[in-house]
Amino acid sequence: MAEQTISLSHLTQEQTAELGERLEAERRRLLDLYEETEEREDEISLGEAEDMVDRAEDSWDKEELFAEREGERAQLLRVEEALGRLAAGSYGRCFYCGESIPFERLKVVPATRFCAVHQEELEAGKIDERYPHDWPTSNSGGAGR
Repeated sequence: MAEQTISLSHLTQEQTAELGERLEAERRRLLDLYEETEEREDEISLGEAEDMVDRAEDSWDKEELFAEREGERAQLLRVEEALGRLAAGSYGRCFYCGESIPFERLKVVPATRFCAVHQEELEAGKIDERYPHDWPTSNSGGAGR
């Protein structure tokens, strides 16, 4: 695959490349983890347990692994969405307000979709990620959230 670096207005090419590498590395890590979890789940055979207690423990273990795998899948989807935004040139903008997300935040949480202010509001239940505000027509370079 040919390497392509898209220039995003608030990120340098070097920053964009670094974030792309971080996202790709996280994607590979999550794929490996997802496969490992799936293999562990396959090892648990509910039909082979000798008694009811063993079957209940196996069932519990299988449910825990299923929940773990779903969490990994959700993280993987966020990383793949971020890679898509990177390729499209829209990476690094808050889904809620449209402002640029600082490189320092993206470096720590490369798949983030929100600036720090709106991430806090989302976690506090003050905003709904499904209904973002309209983005400003121009980026004033403003808040630096």
